[in-house]
Amino acid sequence: MTRDRPGMPLADRLEGKSRETQSGCWEWTAGRNHKGYGTLKVAGKDLRAHRVAYEVWVGPIPEGMHVLHVCDNPPCINPAHLWVGTNKDNADDRDAKGRQRVLRGEENGFSKLTWENVQEIRDLYGDHSQAELARMYGVSPRTIMLVRTNQAWREK
Repeated sequence: MTRDRPGMPLADRLEGKSRETQSGCWEWTAGRNHKGYGTLKVAGKDLRAHRVAYEVWVGPIPEGMHVLHVCDNPPCINPAHLWVGTNKDNADDRDAKGRQRVLRGEENGFSKLTWENVQEIRDLYGDHSQAELARMYGVSPRTIMLVRTNQAWREK
């Protein structure tokens, strides 16, 4: 993939739609998707700018591989900041850099319980069955079991 339109090499288009930052990133200045990745149309297809940049300046991307950012800056297209990795590499990179924050307890917007409820459940368990507590708090009996055995809602 080297040309976008007749007479317009993709490298020129990529350079013309990016600007260098103090950190050395070449940030895509044209369209971006909801996750901040640069997007452009090549041969009628919507593509991510960093993947196009990798192919133009580094080489082909093997089937099923991701193009990852050393800089963690989604709009960056600097080939020196890009590397190819598997889905596992991507997840490991995310975890190593602390980008995956797990919302626990009341921080999780889907939680039906509060810390106060959890303490009540633990206090009431001897007098009520898991099924009764589940009905009282609008959760499953399994959730009650996980709460009472400290497998869920553990203290920080």
